[in-house]
Amino acid sequence: MNHPLIIEALRSPRGRGNDKGALRQVKPVDLLAQQLTALAKRTGLNTAQVSDTLIGCVTQTADQGANIAKLSLVRAGWHDSVPGLSINRYCASGLSAVHLAAQQAMDNDSLAVGGGVEMMSRVPMASDQGPLTHDFEFQQQTTLVPIGISADTIATQEGFSREQCDAYAVASQQRAISALEQGRFRSVVPVVDAQGVSLLEQDETPRAQTTLVSLAGLKPAFAAMADKYGIDRLMCERYGLDRIDHVQHAGNSPAMADGASVVLLASAACVSSRLEVWIMPVMGEVLGDQALDAFHHHGHRQAGGATQADHGTARSSGFQFVQRHSHEGATRGAHGMAQSYGTAIYIELAMGNIQMLHVVQHQ
Repeated sequence: MNHPLIIEALRSPRGRGNDKGALRQVKPVDLLAQQLTALAKRTGLNTAQVSDTLIGCVTQTADQGANIAKLSLVRAGWHDSVPGLSINRYCASGLSAVHLAAQQAMDNDSLAVGGGVEMMSRVPMASDQGPLTHDFEFQQQTTLVPIGISADTIATQEGFSREQCDAYAVASQQRAISALEQGRFRSVVPVVDAQGVSLLEQDETPRAQTTLVSLAGLKPAFAAMADKYGIDRLMCERYGLDRIDHVQHAGNSPAMADGASVVLLASAACVSSRLEVWIMPVMGEVLGDQALDAFHHHGHRQAGGATQADHGTARSSGFQFVQRHSHEGATRGAHGMAQSYGTAIYIELAMGNIQMLHVVQHQ
């Protein structure tokens, strides 16, 4: 097996990133620590076995400074041996942290944690006052362009209209509201205050009242800035455009938000030695006791000896057994891809829920 496995993925609800946000009173280090605590509890994790923790954070200053990855591990009571690294790759910081953690898990044949944290209600964008936002001479020398105007330029080049962007934004809001109403976010860990009182249990950023009409009334966010500083002219000259269509505004752009997330990753060999510890509780919680019993029956029979009743019980609970049929490997999930696994598991995640779980045992 040459790819890592996701054991668990958790996140906080997203709070509004302003003075009215439900999470504003929580320190970033505490918000992330609560996710780490929940991760260890839900997985029965011995934190001393984690080889590395990588956390993405864009504005690493004030409450989010001094390596918030390591400080959050300390706050969560994880083993002192677990290292922490904070990285900044702007909007891709958390995603990159998970990618790097996956590489660590594979390289060390171990466990690793990736994730991210940002609390814009407490540490606003550009609070670190770096050259990108606060050094006008540097910006002129390098002809750097604010990201919003860059987005408008790309939209102009690719032919994305304001109407198309607004329609996508409305669809996104509708999907988020639908997922909330259906309770699809198993990954969300409610945030509590110092006394254990719940502050936020679900995202407060989706806006159910969003419509094409309401979005149409919003002014473009970057048109005035681009005109004032001559950035439109610069973009037109650089990319051979007649004009820049400013399509980005507050209603179709990412929300200013507070939130934190953690993902536990592992190599296949690491997972196979912990099958009973990690997978059984998840199966019991998500698939039900009948599927769990069927798995135990299946595991104690000889290869190919599971009864039809076992398979029927499992399928009715949303669980499917996967057995080896040749030396080349076993079926990998619903995608029909084959690979030689050894003794391992494959988990498909959809909207934070386990969609399909396969146990593969090779002799």
